[in-house]
Amino acid sequence: MAERRWEDLNCDCLALVFERVRLKHLMLDVPLVCKSWYKAHLSPRCWKNFDFLRFADDFSFGSSYTNLIKFAVTRSCGTATIVALPDDCTFEDLNYISEECKALKILSVPYFDATPEQSNFVGLFINSGIDIEEATSIVTNLPKIKYLSLRNCSVPRECLIQILNGCRDLVLFDVRDCIGFDEDEEEILKIASHIKNFRLQGSMLYDYYYETGADYEYFTGNGSD
Repeated sequence: MAERRWEDLNCDCLALVFERVRLKHLMLDVPLVCKSWYKAHLSPRCWKNFDFLRFADDFSFGSSYTNLIKFAVTRSCGTATIVALPDDCTFEDLNYISEECKALKILSVPYFDATPEQSNFVGLFINSGIDIEEATSIVTNLPKIKYLSLRNCSVPRECLIQILNGCRDLVLFDVRDCIGFDEDEEEILKIASHIKNFRLQGSMLYDYYYETGADYEYFTGNGSD
């Protein structure tokens, strides 16, 4: 029996494989292997998961990822469902993703600026603090959201309560290690009782360690024994 080669696989089969390839390899390695791989990697089905965070770990693009983001979105023909943006992306990048990726379901952003209004959007992961205006935007634009993470963020108590009251379809809400509310507050636990997976361990009203100067005392040796 003749040996079967990867390049002889049907384009649809190759596209199924390339769906699981990291964005970096899909852009820089796959199209250079052979003509059949190049042709297969052009399929929009390969461009549904954009993890720009991992891409940023390997390469530096200066202050702008705009061209890279636009290239990937164009290849996807707007079918991308999962997007994770790097810390130094711009507001324009975020708005572009929101407008062009109509099939978007899960978005991870370093800061909050705008929320996609697509009906099939289910998950939002924010890596910075939010205020009452941003909490209102989440409740207004994403009332049916199912997965929300604000872990390690500044989340004022009133913002948390507004989201809990306004997003009643939440299945997972991760607010672990946040500053702005206490993890054992009974009112918050009662309001969140409908959420199947509500994570708030390690959250506190104030950053007591910082407020008391404990970090300075520890490292300088000037604290009391």
